[in-house]
Amino acid sequence: LTVQEGTAPNTFYELMLNNETIPDARIRRAIELALDKELLSEQATGGYGTVTGTSVLPTCASYAGDYDGTAYTLACASNRAGLAALMQQELAEAGITITIETVDSATMFSGMADGTYDMGIASHTPSALPLWFVESRFTENNNIFHVQDLSEVSALIQAVKEETDPDARTQAVKALEDWMAQERPFIPLWFGTGLHV
Repeated sequence: LTVQEGTAPNTFYELMLNNETIPDARIRRAIELALDKELLSEQATGGYGTVTGTSVLPTCASYAGDYDGTAYTLACASNRAGLAALMQQELAEAGITITIETVDSATMFSGMADGTYDMGIASHTPSALPLWFVESRFTENNNIFHVQDLSEVSALIQAVKEETDPDARTQAVKALEDWMAQERPFIPLWFGTGLHV
């Protein structure tokens, strides 16, 4: 048998965050900085993952504040329990306490949507469009990250969608990515590739 690594990412992993229960962007960025994405990716993909800071596929154009000791709840499916435990350990080293709840995927997503959970580990199959992930996550009907004011991100998303000039569209994607990096409503972890036999 011949085994070849895929050339395009076929999964996207993220740490979903509830921006209502974790309202300070500095805390959200501190959570990201506390995670060893390389180690997490290696543990999950066996070396077939590429750490990322964005939901935009690599093939597309494209600080902690005062922590008050709040304990957060991290939901995950049973196949992500090892990752959750590793995240729990890394966040504990940064002084951030989380408790893990292992639930089925539907319960995790509904719990993120209704505010039951503060964080959740998820993976998705990406498409080549720059907005494949964010466009559906920042709407009044599907504000899974509980962003209080969607007006700014909605305007940035709309600017990308409406732009027809390639250079201007690249700049619009960059502006959206800059907002994501500043606000960090979710934490991009890595893109994984598959093996083809």
